[in-house]
Amino acid sequence: MDTKRKYIFTLFLVILIALLFFLYVYRSVFLRVLSPVVIGVVIAYFLDPIAKMLEKRGMKKRTAILFLYVIFLSLSSIIIIFLIPEVTRNVESLVDAMPGISEAYNNKINFVFETIQKSKLPDSIKESIFNQGKEYVYMIQDFLMSTMKSIIGGIGQIITFLLNLTIGLFLAYYFMKDKEVFKRTFLNFIPSNWRRKAIQTGNDINLILHSFLNGQIVVAGIVGILETVGLFVIGIRYPLILGIVGGISNIIPYIGPIIGGVPAVALALIDSPAKAIITVLLYVVVQQIDSIIITPKIVEGRLGIHPVSSVIMVLIGGEFFGIIGMILAIPFFSILKAIFKRTIDEIV
Repeated sequence: MDTKRKYIFTLFLVILIALLFFLYVYRSVFLRVLSPVVIGVVIAYFLDPIAKMLEKRGMKKRTAILFLYVIFLSLSSIIIIFLIPEVTRNVESLVDAMPGISEAYNNKINFVFETIQKSKLPDSIKESIFNQGKEYVYMIQDFLMSTMKSIIGGIGQIITFLLNLTIGLFLAYYFMKDKEVFKRTFLNFIPSNWRRKAIQTGNDINLILHSFLNGQIVVAGIVGILETVGLFVIGIRYPLILGIVGGISNIIPYIGPIIGGVPAVALALIDSPAKAIITVLLYVVVQQIDSIIITPKIVEGRLGIHPVSSVIMVLIGGEFFGIIGMILAIPFFSILKAIFKRTIDEIV
């Protein structure tokens, strides 16, 4: 590597590190401001290929996009009309049931402690069980209640999401309509002898984002449907809202399925331990179907990241950026990997 290329490579690393540091320092602002942009990118990625198909059939690009918007908004309206009221009823019912859920758990815990108290175990062992048991019980209760409250609180952010969705739809229209303008503008800032590699890198990033967005959303939908149907068959209350939570949390790698399963198991345990065990088995079976059949066919392998690397990236993303960081860690790392690889190929 000659001196000039060493200089370029060093400059690239410095800029990358500075950018990552800047994103970390102002992460809360970026997450809030860029939410509509992310939504717009997701919408554009889903609709743009269909718009291209309509263009090939003779429809003008602007007309094709507006036509897709009509279809998209019509389907969204159907979902809002038929699904949202049911979800709202489930949430309201769950809120009303929270005191009863807490009381039911207290009764079960007291029954276990009374049974131990009446047993013939030595007093020292009883005291040790009580002390340790109460500590774990309080910890589990706090975890369950905080999880359920987080779910309910998340539902209360629907207005913010709808506002971001509206802005995202507006941005997505221009992302699709003026895609070539954005591409040319970006390439103008790149030296001419690097543009071919820049286009190749853009194609790599495009493939990564397509693979991630399409794969994760399809997998989340399938998992959510399977869990909703399974919970309904078992007889767990609020199967729809629990299925939606399970599907959405499944987007979070590795720990998402556990987060999504906790509320369902907690509600099942109130009815009976047997029903709770069946619920656990349901989530285990769904996750096995996901990990063995669904994810390998839809997502796995497309991003080209080793499982160990993905676990590390998820942990780092969660530590610095919370849930959003865990969700975006793998595609972000894949994009950095693609950029880094193309840069090394160009300058070495």
